[in-house]
Amino acid sequence: MAMIPPLNPKEVEWLLKEKYNDQETPEFHADVLRLVKGEPLAYVIGWIPFYDCKIDVSLHPMIPRPETEFWVERAVKELQALGKPTLRLADTYSGSGCIGIALLKHLPNATVDISEFDPKLTEQLRINVRLNSIDESRAKCWAGDSLEGLTGTYDAIFANPPYIDPKAIPEMDESVINFEPHLSLFAGERGLDYIKIIISESGKFLNRGGTFYIECDAHQREWIEELLAEYAKTKDATPWKHEFWFDQYDQVRFLILRKP
Repeated sequence: MAMIPPLNPKEVEWLLKEKYNDQETPEFHADVLRLVKGEPLAYVIGWIPFYDCKIDVSLHPMIPRPETEFWVERAVKELQALGKPTLRLADTYSGSGCIGIALLKHLPNATVDISEFDPKLTEQLRINVRLNSIDESRAKCWAGDSLEGLTGTYDAIFANPPYIDPKAIPEMDESVINFEPHLSLFAGERGLDYIKIIISESGKFLNRGGTFYIECDAHQREWIEELLAEYAKTKDATPWKHEFWFDQYDQVRFLILRKP
């Protein structure tokens, strides 16, 4: 059964410093009670750092993870190495918009289309564009399911889609189950619903030589290999060249699809 972890003194210290400037006010003590009840620190403080950006989470999107930050940084280096004068990018299933914001921050020659399928979070995307002093003409934000709303073709597309099988709920942290949006977490049997869509439908949105960067789970690798093999047999299939990247904990975490 999932359990609420004990109160972390470092989280209390961080809360006091970042939100209350080391002043123990009644509001601070109320926020400590929120932590005691298992609410994630990022929601209590209201923001979280992500790859040199400040990501507001006041509307309770899924909280950005260090693993996501790790692969986005690697992808940015790949895109920088292309040496293109301009880049047209997309961040789908974006939640807080953290990936798209980081791309805009580190790739000044890029425009990024940022979409999130929960319409309540569209304003969260815009909040983070403004919070990080991004020229709003470089970022188009909208509510769209999966790849809905993408237009034309892109040099690269990013996705951190839902990829958890609902059967895994008993093994998950109670703070995640109780506080983070299930719409951003769960994706049907084996957690593959949205990865299937990306494999079968995204090729038309990439330029030749373009890349789709996708977060997944280590145990899904074999199943994804099977999906790719089956898709390759279909008529007019995109001839994907694929690879898997490891995260900073030496676990398979990222599926990379390259369009020849």
